[in-house]
Amino acid sequence: MKRIFLTGLSFLLIGIPLVEGIRWTHRRHQHARTKEPIALERPKETPAEPPEKSKPTSPSSHPISKVLRFSTIVPFNDASKNVPIPMNTNNEDPKSDFYSDLLGIAGRPDQPPRGITYKERKLDTPDDKFVFVTRLIQYYILRSLRVLQGGRQGTKWTAGKGVTTIDVMPIPAPDSAPYSTETLIHALADNEFLNQSDRMIWKARPFQLPRGTVVSLREEPPGNGPLGCIVRLERPAGYRIDFITSPSIAMPGQPPAGFQSPIANVSSYPVTITMNYEVQSNGDTTFDPAAYVRWAEDLFSGLKNIMAP
Repeated sequence: MKRIFLTGLSFLLIGIPLVEGIRWTHRRHQHARTKEPIALERPKETPAEPPEKSKPTSPSSHPISKVLRFSTIVPFNDASKNVPIPMNTNNEDPKSDFYSDLLGIAGRPDQPPRGITYKERKLDTPDDKFVFVTRLIQYYILRSLRVLQGGRQGTKWTAGKGVTTIDVMPIPAPDSAPYSTETLIHALADNEFLNQSDRMIWKARPFQLPRGTVVSLREEPPGNGPLGCIVRLERPAGYRIDFITSPSIAMPGQPPAGFQSPIANVSSYPVTITMNYEVQSNGDTTFDPAAYVRWAEDLFSGLKNIMAP
């Protein structure tokens, strides 16, 4: 009986922890099965913004501009203030027409016609001569631009050659209209080279320029350099063309190559003609920048062919 009691007691002491252990293990496994997993939240992705498109650049912010230049030589003789450009007797000289035009513009009779008062000419100092030559070429350029844009046809007689034809093709301006002759003559009122013959020509064949154009003759003060004389054609917010005449170092007593004259002591006065143009692309559908560029460069080529062939 005592043995049965000890055996039962042993079973009880061993079984109770065993049962508790089994229950604890069961609860642990059950908890493991029912425990919900921890969700790891991913950070919200901000959608990438599309790259900003470059804004189209306004056409007017990129004007078309260019600088072109050439040089030529003006024959000069200060023995007579009324005929400072001597006559060229070399009919084979490719610049003969250029020299002849300068003679016609600068030459005047010793006695002024009735009702005409001459503007005093100062040709005493080297600076006086430079200023005179520079202003003469400025007026010549303005005069020649009218001829180039309108063209010229006719005949001329040359000693030793006879009669030859003149046929200069016009360089028409885009969107052209007659420029007011009264406005032009008013702007040239103080210009010593505007004579009665030119007044009649301006009135008979007005300057044809793009609508809205303003013509002006300007001078850049010498400062540290030579005087610059400008012929400007400009339409605000459209285009600007400057023809700038600048003198160079004179060669006293040395005539231009090919120049022949019975007058002694002919000097050479080199000048540089610079064309600076700027054409705006202003968005106006009726305004063709390419046409203005062609026109400007054709005028430059026309001048160069006459003055420095």
